[in-house]
Amino acid sequence: MEKSKRLLEFDAIRGLAAFFIVLFHYGNPASWQNSHPFHYFFYLEEFVQLFFILSGFFILLSIKRIKRSLDFIIGRFARLYPVYWISVISTIVITNIAIFAKPRTDKIYDIILNFSMFQEFFGAKNINIVYWTLTLELLFYIIILIIY
Repeated sequence: MEKSKRLLEFDAIRGLAAFFIVLFHYGNPASWQNSHPFHYFFYLEEFVQLFFILSGFFILLSIKRIKRSLDFIIGRFARLYPVYWISVISTIVITNIAIFAKPRTDKIYDIILNFSMFQEFFGAKNINIVYWTLTLELLFYIIILIIY
C-alpha cells in the first residue's frame, strides 16, 4: 500500500510540473517580458526537466508489465497520436485564422511530417514549437525498446 501511495505522489508532482510548464508557455511571449504581471512564469521552464525525469521513471515501471514490444508500441501510439493529431490540426487552423498570428509559411512537407511526429528526424520544421519534446519522447521509447 505504501508503494502505491508513493507513486501517486510522484504522479501528482508530475502533474504539477505539467501545469507549471503550461503556465510557463502562457507567461513567455517576448512582448510580455518584464512588463506583464505573469512574466515571472518564465522561470517555470525548469519544470520540463522534472517532468521528463518522472515520465521516464513511470515508463520504466510500466514497461516491466509489457510482455511484447508490439504491445508497448500500440499502447504508446493509442495514447499519444489521437491527441497529437488534434493538436496539429488545431495549430494549423487556429494560427491561420487568428488575427494576432503571423501568416503561416509552412511547407506541405513540414505539415505532413508533423502528423507523423517524426518531423525533426527528417529536418522538417515543427509547426508548433513545443513539439520538439515529442522527438525526444519518441527517441526515448526507441531506446527503451532496444534495451528491454
